[in-house]
Amino acid sequence: MTKKKVMKFIKKYYVAVIIILCSILLDQLTKLIASNNLEYKIGEDEKVIFTNSVEIIKDFFYFTYARNTGAGWSILSGEMWVLIIITIVSFAIFIYLLKDFNLKKFPFSSIGVALMLGGTLGNFIDRISQGFVVDFLDFIIFGYDFPIFNVADICLVVGAMMLILQVIISKEFFFDKKEKDSNEIEEEI
Repeated sequence: MTKKKVMKFIKKYYVAVIIILCSILLDQLTKLIASNNLEYKIGEDEKVIFTNSVEIIKDFFYFTYARNTGAGWSILSGEMWVLIIITIVSFAIFIYLLKDFNLKKFPFSSIGVALMLGGTLGNFIDRISQGFVVDFLDFIIFGYDFPIFNVADICLVVGAMMLILQVIISKEFFFDKKEKDSNEIEEEI
């Protein structure tokens, strides 16, 4: 790779790299703080058998330590290899989508894909290093005790919402190539 190509690559992706690294850093830092400061007890089977929630907003928001061996809502709990495969496939898809990173033309999807990569890697680091993901953000919404989550999960959800928003406001993001192909076919007829 020539110096010119390297500089072009850095110029195009430096914001994405900053978003990804900041997402991972914030996620890992908050998980470390939660693990070191929230009161909990682990049983012989390495599961949380006791946790003492810290009330932030009465009847709404708490810090509660939890270990999740699954995905969201503890789906696929204990299925480490399935989750690793899903993570690798997701990572590959996000890297592919990152090729269209362009803050001027596609701001929402560009930031969204970078956030999704950061969130994916944040939880993947936990799964590989500990065998579980640390969750600690606990909300009760209209009486429903929402599943406990973390900063990586926020990055994934916000990133997905931004990607969807980009598709809604700019059909060109995903459909531009198909429209060109349709127009070329019409011209041939």
